Amino acid sequence: MKKAFFVAVIFLFIYSIPFSFSPIGSGKLFAIGSFLYLFILFFIDKTSFLANRKIFTVASLLIVLNIITYLLPIVYRTGDFSLNYQFNLMLLEDFLGCFIIIKLMDKFDVVSSMKFIEYSHLAIFIQSLIIILMIAQPPFKQFVFSLSRTEGEKISVSANYVGFRGMGLAGSLLWDFSTFQSIGLLLSAVLIPHLKTYKAIIFHFFAFLIIAFSVFVTGRTGQFGLILALIWIIKNSINVKAYNSDRYRKFILVFVIGLLAVVGNYKLLLPGHYVLLLEEKIIPYAFESIINKASGGGFETESSNELKEHYFKVEPQTVLIGDGYYTSPTNKDAYYKDTDAGYMRILLFGGIFFSLLLYFLYLFIFYKAYMFSKHLAIRRLPSLILIITVIYFLVHYKGDLLTGSRILIKFLYLFFFVITFEYHKFISNGRTNS
Repeated sequence: MKKAFFVAVIFLFIYSIPFSFSPIGSGKLFAIGSFLYLFILFFIDKTSFLANRKIFTVASLLIVLNIITYLLPIVYRTGDFSLNYQFNLMLLEDFLGCFIIIKLMDKFDVVSSMKFIEYSHLAIFIQSLIIILMIAQPPFKQFVFSLSRTEGEKISVSANYVGFRGMGLAGSLLWDFSTFQSIGLLLSAVLIPHLKTYKAIIFHFFAFLIIAFSVFVTGRTGQFGLILALIWIIKNSINVKAYNSDRYRKFILVFVIGLLAVVGNYKLLLPGHYVLLLEEKIIPYAFESIINKASGGGFETESSNELKEHYFKVEPQTVLIGDGYYTSPTNKDAYYKDTDAGYMRILLFGGIFFSLLLYFLYLFIFYKAYMFSKHLAIRRLPSLILIITVIYFLVHYKGDLLTGSRILIKFLYLFFFVITFEYHKFISNGRTNS
C-alpha cells in the first residue's frame, strides 16, 4: 500500500497532469501543499526552515535567476516575461513541490534513493502501459484524452503522427516526455543487481521492452537514453568484478531470447492493422536516421537537419548581455529569431553570464548529488547521476530542457532532495536506509 501511494505521488507530481476536472495541474497541488507546510514550519520552528544549506543554495540561485528574468525585460523594454514565467514555475512549482513529498517520505520512513528509483521506475512503467493501451484501444485513447484540459492539442499531435504520438497522461507529451521515459531504462540498470528471482528478471525484461516502446513512439530524443542504458547493462554484465554482474548476465540472456522471440514473431503476436501501423508509421519514424543511412544518405533525420539551422552567429553585444527576448516580439507563440534550441534561447535572452549562472545552478545540483551518492549504499548511483547529467546537457542542445521541461526539472529536483536528505540522515545516524 505504501509503495502504491508513493508511485501515485511521483506519477502525479512529475507528469503534472492537467486534469479536465481540476483548474490546476496535478503538480501544482504539491506546490500548494508544500507552501502550507513551510508556512506553518516557519512559525513553529524557524531554525529548521530551509536549514539544509545545499537546498537553501539552490533556492537562492533560483530566486536570483528569477529576479534577473524579471528585470531584463524591464531594462531592455522588451516586455517579454515569458522566461520569467518559466522560472516562477521552476521555483514555486517544481522546487517548492518537493518539500511536501519529502515530508511524506520521511513520515513513512522511505527517504531512500533506492526506493525513489524503484517508485519512479514503476511510475514510468505505468505511463508506458497507458501509452500502449491508447495506441491499441481507440476507446481508451479517447477516454484518456477526455481526462485532460489540453485534449484538443493532444488530439492534434496524435493526428499529425497518424495516431501514435501524443499518447500518454502528462502535461507534456513531446521530446522531453520521451527523454524522461528513457530515464526509466537507466533506472532498470540500477535495479537489476537487486533482482532475486527469475520471475523478477522476466518482469523487468517486459518492463524494459514496454518502456523502450514508449520511447520510440513518443520521440526520437529518448533513444539516446535507451542506447546508454543498453551499453551500461552490457558493460556491467561483462565486468567480473562488478557487484552482482551475474544478475546482469541473466537479464541479458532473458532479454536476448525474449527480444528475438518477440521480433521474430511480431506478425503472429499482433493483429494485422497493428502490424501495418508498426511497419508503415512507427518503424520509419523511430529509425529514420538508420533508414536514411541504409538508403545512401546521412545518419540524420529531418528534425536533426533543422536543428543545425537553429544555431547561428549573434552580435557581440547579444553574446555579452542578451536581447531580453525569449519569444518573438511580433508573435508570442513563436520563438525569438525562430530558434527553439536550448543554448541559443538562453544566450539570446540574457547573454553569456546569465547562461553560465543557469548552468552553474544545474552543475551544482548534479555535483552535490554525485558527491552525496558516493556515501550511500547503492553502488551504481554515482554512475547514474553522471549519465543523467550528460543526458540533460545534451538534450538541452535540442530544446530548452533546463528551464522549459517541467517533467525533467521536477524529476531532478525531487531526486536531489531525496539524495540530500538521505545523505544527511546517513551522516547523523552513521548508516543509510537504502
